[in-house]
Amino acid sequence: MSATPASSLTDSEQLIADLQRQLAKCRAERDEALEYQTATSDVLKVISGSSFDIQPVFDTIVATAARLCNSDSGTIAMREGEVFRYVSTSHPDHEFWAILRQRTIVPGFRSVTERVALEGRVVHVADITAIPDYALPEVVASGRRTMLGVPLLREGGVIGMIMMGRTRVQPFTERQIELIRTFADQAVIAIENSRLLGELQARTDELTRSVAELQALEEVLRAVNSSLDLDTVLATIISRAARLSQADEGTIYEFDETEEVFVPKSAFGMSAERVEALRERKVRMGETHLGRAAVERAPVHVDDVQQDPTLDRGGLLEGIHAVLAVPLLREAKVVGGLVIRRRSIGGFAPTIPTLLQTFAGQAVLAIENARLFQELGERGEEARRARTAAEAALADLRRAQDRLIQAEKMASLGQLTAGIAHEIKNPLNFVNNFADLSVELLGELKETAAPALAVLDDDKRADIDEVVQMLTGNLEKIAEHGRRADGIVKSMLEHSRGESGERRRSISTTWSRRRSTSPITVRARRTRSSTSPWSAISPTPSPRSSWCRRTSPGSVSTSSAMASTPPPSARRRAAIRRSSRP
Repeated sequence: MSATPASSLTDSEQLIADLQRQLAKCRAERDEALEYQTATSDVLKVISGSSFDIQPVFDTIVATAARLCNSDSGTIAMREGEVFRYVSTSHPDHEFWAILRQRTIVPGFRSVTERVALEGRVVHVADITAIPDYALPEVVASGRRTMLGVPLLREGGVIGMIMMGRTRVQPFTERQIELIRTFADQAVIAIENSRLLGELQARTDELTRSVAELQALEEVLRAVNSSLDLDTVLATIISRAARLSQADEGTIYEFDETEEVFVPKSAFGMSAERVEALRERKVRMGETHLGRAAVERAPVHVDDVQQDPTLDRGGLLEGIHAVLAVPLLREAKVVGGLVIRRRSIGGFAPTIPTLLQTFAGQAVLAIENARLFQELGERGEEARRARTAAEAALADLRRAQDRLIQAEKMASLGQLTAGIAHEIKNPLNFVNNFADLSVELLGELKETAAPALAVLDDDKRADIDEVVQMLTGNLEKIAEHGRRADGIVKSMLEHSRGESGERRRSISTTWSRRRSTSPITVRARRTRSSTSPWSAISPTPSPRSSWCRRTSPGSVSTSSAMASTPPPSARRRAAIRRSSRP
């Protein structure tokens, strides 16, 4: 049966209508895909623009998903420990959102949300009223019928979920479910990015703090190693410690073992009056945070001293909240303490006590260096005094040695001089004695020859007198110069003897020994002991009243022992000749 024109036209119109419907469907799918792609791009832009704040990403995702899926409500819940809490919603009712934020979701089977949290998979319910387990009174009262839950998964664990709801029974299409999954993946990416950025920022902040701490420690170490001025080093330590700890003020104490009190040595951010008040406070072991830290040998941290009823919150602690005290220890012995204080509310970071212990160690090192330098200075002063004393003793020893050497030289010279003087004195005594004897002999000759001279004429007698006078004058000059020479010899002897009585006695003994062994003295002794009537030999001249001069050792001087008148001239001349023999 052939088709009629009318039927052909109807078929054509039907075909065109089908094609138009297909075209409209394709256009709708195209527009939907384009809208999905645009929405995804918008979400990615929000994710890239939100570095640390993840809330704008949640708000954009839930609003876009609710709009594209024709959902009456949309929410995002995130895991907090063992429960989940709502963090974003597309619901316009703020009162409803305030109530929703207070709710906690525990994984279970009583609702779609609990099941998604428990099973970690997509849960799609076309009509929750048809399932008794989900038909809870509050759910039915909310008017929701179709529910869709998509989990946010990271490394297989549920970290959150996206919930979509409709107040009508209209299941979500596969494309819509896939879109929600895409949004869930993007949310996970945003959360991971935020977490990584947060960790990176925390790591960066930690590295920044570490660099600042290292720089501060380097500065402190440089101050400790380059300066022996304890005040300068401690001021550097407390200032850097307070700034790195974000404290308002700080103090370094030194423990006085004599009075058993902590004495402020350096302060930061404090007035002179406040430092003086701390000095007058005289903190002892076990008192205040510093005393407790010293007793416990560990840091003592109080977040807010204004909440501690056992402390005097007025006076020195007025306006102070956080306090951290660290003891200064040297081989478990307390040498001081470091205290920082903060006026703002809030305790110090957990890393600050360890940091302050490092600064406390540097303070101990500075105090120890100052103590050692002081001891070194004292020992150096003692060494300088000992060196000065040793140098003075060495100088005295050298002077004594020089004196001894000089004394030995002078002794040798004195011995030589004494020997020379004694050798000169013997012939000099002969010269002096014979000069005196010659003068007396000329006098006797003149007296003896007086009768003979009387018969001579005047000229001859005058010539003879002149000659006698000249001889007498010459002999007197010889005697005079002999006495001068004798004085010089005596001076040489005195110089050789020096001031010591022992040397004079030694020289006298030597001289007596020499005189006793002299040939002249021995001969005179023999003459006196046998037949001679003359007196003993003397080393010194006799008084001029005697009729004959005695000689020094080696010469003979005689006097009458038998009669008061002098012997004849012939006998005297014979005695002189005998005394002149060697």
